[in-house]
Amino acid sequence: MLKNIAIWSVVAVSIFVGSLSSAVLIFMIRYNDWGLLPYVSGHKLRFLLTGLPYFWLLSIILLAVVGFYNLKHTKKGYRYSVLIVVAVTVGGSILLGAVFHSVGWGQAIDNKLSDSVPLYRDHLDPRRQLWNSADRGFLAGTIITFGSGQVFTLRSVDGLEWQVEYSRARIIGPTELEVDMPVKIIGKRQAELMIQAALIQAMLRPNSRWLMPPHGPMMMPGACESAACSFPEN
Repeated sequence: MLKNIAIWSVVAVSIFVGSLSSAVLIFMIRYNDWGLLPYVSGHKLRFLLTGLPYFWLLSIILLAVVGFYNLKHTKKGYRYSVLIVVAVTVGGSILLGAVFHSVGWGQAIDNKLSDSVPLYRDHLDPRRQLWNSADRGFLAGTIITFGSGQVFTLRSVDGLEWQVEYSRARIIGPTELEVDMPVKIIGKRQAELMIQAALIQAMLRPNSRWLMPPHGPMMMPGACESAACSFPEN
């Protein structure tokens, strides 16, 4: 009896934790830069695949396997078909995850991990890997000052300060550019810490906690390959 209760407890915990992972997965897929795809020149599939949250997808699969294994080992688990067990473990996690996402838990978990877990922020978050690759024409960060002409200074996700020339850039987003605004840039690197923007997406701060740089700079990005950058006509 106690063994059966313990197994059901493991199943319940697996589904609950899996649903939290699903909430983060849904949040990250929803904001996976789908709207920027038309502006990416070449490597569109690579652009999308790079930004997918594989860590959370693998977490859901692992937790589903744990739930599946334990559910099959309950007192009457052998009676359940594989389809039913999969529906309970995976379906339960996804349905609960959708509910948790709708109340903001997915975003809250992602923000908390971005703030307090360096391993997650620097290595497991695909957005930081994608949008800290100036060598491929992708850069993100926060605007800190505007200079003369159409140039502003951007603090990137790794803490470096870039000069961004945007005279030819197409600007999309909720508002006009301003200091302290998080942005994503598609462009072409011009110098050591200078990039010419082709596209600038202004972002709402609640969805951009991952853009905040850690304390202190990290490694220098490389140089932009022209094939990765798409410049709109004047």
